[in-house]
Amino acid sequence: MKRVLLIDDNEDFRATLTDALKISGDFELDGASSGDEGIALYRKNPYDVVIVDMIMPGKNGMETILE
Repeated sequence: MKRVLLIDDNEDFRATLTDALKISGDFELDGASSGDEGIALYRKNPYDVVIVDMIMPGKNGMETILE
């Protein structure tokens, strides 16, 4: 099973993508609402893929990726 981390400040988008990926049964998905929250999760868990929103309040997507 592939582990995916979704970092996006839009709760509706996170929920929709989470549901869509979980339906396939091939993905375990964690979501974060901010760059800082996503970075903390990433440091605790290995992920195969990280999907990052580029426009977020606070730490934007590029800052999150670079950190």
